[in-house]
Amino acid sequence: MARTEKQLLVAALSAVSEYAIANIIRSKDVKPKQQALLVKSGYLKRIIKGWYLFDADLLATKAGESALWYESIWAFIGQYLTARFDDNYWLMLHVAIMMRSIALGDQ
Repeated sequence: MARTEKQLLVAALSAVSEYAIANIIRSKDVKPKQQALLVKSGYLKRIIKGWYLFDADLLATKAGESALWYESIWAFIGQYLTARFDDNYWLMLHVAIMMRSIALGDQ
């Protein structure tokens, strides 16, 4: 029996919620059909190529328009830099301290 679009959406939301870290998801962690469905439905908002904000604010069409983006921006920067450069990058001291305090606050 074919699944309804609502059932597919529920499955996609469930799958993405397992991989999202601080509401940030990489496209490589999502099946292409699920990604397309979630983008179309407004739950995934593109940040940059390969990176999405997982957000239930369906009124915001872009990541930068969402209130959740401002909560998640430092998490995105940390994940992106680590994925791209591993530990081979430097930040200005005040930014590094802020990112570290945010990470410690999540524990």
